[in-house]
Amino acid sequence: MEEPRGTEVQPPESPTPEPSEGRKLLNLAAEIIAKYKVPHALLTFFLREWKGLKMSLALVVVLLVCVSVAVSWGISGIKNMTIHKMEHALSDTNLYYQAVLKTLRDDKQDLQKTIGDNTITFNEKLREKDVEISDIKNERSVLQTRVTFLETLPHRISEIASNMEAIHANTPTNLSAYFALAGSIDALTNSLAKYSADVGFAVTINGIELTNWLALPFPTNGDLLIEFKNIGSFTAADVNVDFCATTGSTNITADGWTLTLPGTIFNQQASHWKWRAETPVPTTMAAYCVSSLKLSTNLVDSHLMCRLSIFGSNAKAQDYVFGVIPK
Repeated sequence: MEEPRGTEVQPPESPTPEPSEGRKLLNLAAEIIAKYKVPHALLTFFLREWKGLKMSLALVVVLLVCVSVAVSWGISGIKNMTIHKMEHALSDTNLYYQAVLKTLRDDKQDLQKTIGDNTITFNEKLREKDVEISDIKNERSVLQTRVTFLETLPHRISEIASNMEAIHANTPTNLSAYFALAGSIDALTNSLAKYSADVGFAVTINGIELTNWLALPFPTNGDLLIEFKNIGSFTAADVNVDFCATTGSTNITADGWTLTLPGTIFNQQASHWKWRAETPVPTTMAAYCVSSLKLSTNLVDSHLMCRLSIFGSNAKAQDYVFGVIPK
């Protein structure tokens, strides 16, 4: 009787060991020789010198790295040098533009100064011409006033001649004739007084009519506002105003007035200013304003004596003496 055959147990296969690096190279060399017919001597040299080739390759790699670093540094240096040169050139250009800009500014200032000087000169010339034109207009107005005045002379002369004839006809031979002559002289005097009263002025200070020995209260703000009106029959030409005050000239601000030689008021020395109207003053004008005078606050408690005189080329002078007293 045969025994049953059991299944044959195979022993476990041990793992194939990994070939070494040298073995791998030999196997690779054998394949290369078989496949590409590489000479055995050349392949042997290559395998024998492999480690040296690796060192040489490493040196070549290091050398290439060094060369690359050196080239990089060189490029960086050239780049920095180029940037530095460009910055230097830009700085020089900036300095040049600043110099040009400064020159332009200086030229602009010189041009503005020249224009300003020429403008001032032109304005002065224009002002002189305005003064000349104003003087010519004043002279023309005076001439027109005189022509108007002369046109009325025939009537006045006939009136005066009539009175003179009356005087001649009444030559005194007795007492009654003497009184008749006196009456004729009185009529002649009235005619002459009427002739001289064709131009006159009404003057106010701070709205108060100016009269002799007026006691004017000291103004609150110190201003003396002088106005006058032509109350005559003809236009007043070349009107002038004189003002005197018994105080130093520094105590009164007189813009528009001309300080002249000192005067006197009742033997007291007084500062003296003059003012002149720029245009003739017709009878139709409501009021003509004179440049104001401003009294200093040092005079608040003072009794100030003043004299004002107003006259024209065809008007006799009107004099007023008044006082400015504390309130």
